Amino acid sequence: MRLFILFVILILGTHASFSQILTPVVDSIPLRDGKKVPVDIYIPPNCTSCPVILIQTPYNRLLFRLSLPMGIGNNLANSNYAFAITDWRCFYGAASACTSNVDRGKDGYDIVEWIASQPWSNGLVGTWGPSALGKIQYQTAKENPPHLVCAVPLVAGPQTNYQE
Repeated sequence: MRLFILFVILILGTHASFSQILTPVVDSIPLRDGKKVPVDIYIPPNCTSCPVILIQTPYNRLLFRLSLPMGIGNNLANSNYAFAITDWRCFYGAASACTSNVDRGKDGYDIVEWIASQPWSNGLVGTWGPSALGKIQYQTAKENPPHLVCAVPLVAGPQTNYQE
């Protein structure tokens, strides 16, 4: 019971400090088939045009509003990067974009190129994430989007068969 209470305090405390630091801009990204996926964009106040870190998730982008995942932290207002967090097609906010032949690599390509074209982006896009968030980076990188400059897939190997 003590552990549960500590967990709740930690989550609520993190959420309170995070929401005071930076609130996301919500937008949608058009994909090549005309469907759209939602994106939460975190733009630091000192960013007029900065590099962007993209996180593509099957775990509901809205949960990231509680706390960004390990390795990134919550104080995005002092970051030198903007962050864009999208739901995968067919998941959560992107459920209506579902089709019978999903190609997550091509979706990633479209997302990277859309981000690079935005006024708050300097055209340099990197990806980040562990496990499923890592494997989608390999799928995206395989499509070779021109503005993808780095990928940081954690605990995700390129040799795995990534069919959904």
